[in-house]
Amino acid sequence: MSSRPSNVSMNGEGLQLAPGHVYWLIDALYLAEIVEEAARLDRHELVESARRLFEWNPTPFARFELPAANDLYELRVADIVFGDEMDPAYAAQPLHYFSTDAAVLLVIAEMYVPLLIERGFTYEALLECQPSEQPYHESFSGQYWQQLTTKFAPHTAGLIYCPGMNAGFDFIGSGFYRLRLSTSPEA
Repeated sequence: MSSRPSNVSMNGEGLQLAPGHVYWLIDALYLAEIVEEAARLDRHELVESARRLFEWNPTPFARFELPAANDLYELRVADIVFGDEMDPAYAAQPLHYFSTDAAVLLVIAEMYVPLLIERGFTYEALLECQPSEQPYHESFSGQYWQQLTTKFAPHTAGLIYCPGMNAGFDFIGSGFYRLRLSTSPEA
């Protein structure tokens, strides 16, 4: 039996993130699309060129910075709330908004996004599990995730799976969401 990798939320658990980094909160399918279109990316303007790939979606991923601090930051699933383009927070901090189709979210320190692109991240490989990965084989491949994130600094990557419709969170699946950070003035 395989154990679940650290920093994975399956049922609404929080993730521990290292302070002092800029992070992306992105749907796993959207990251896979970025990888597929890697030839069209400008590596010097990665954020802008990745966003341009989603011309149909003004909020393909959230981007946020955790200020330097001594303690880890807990990103709570409860802080992923329904988004509203009419909310004043959208005008104030549009980069804290994101969309999801798959309801499988990656939280990645921005400095490692190019590495995931180079390693050829795929959504299918993330979900294809070996029987030896019980009991999580029906959810994701922990072996693949660990292989992808090897050499990442501790607490600079995490996975969030939608906890479900009746779990008591706004994050219930595909949709438009806002990341409410306790380090943000509007939180």
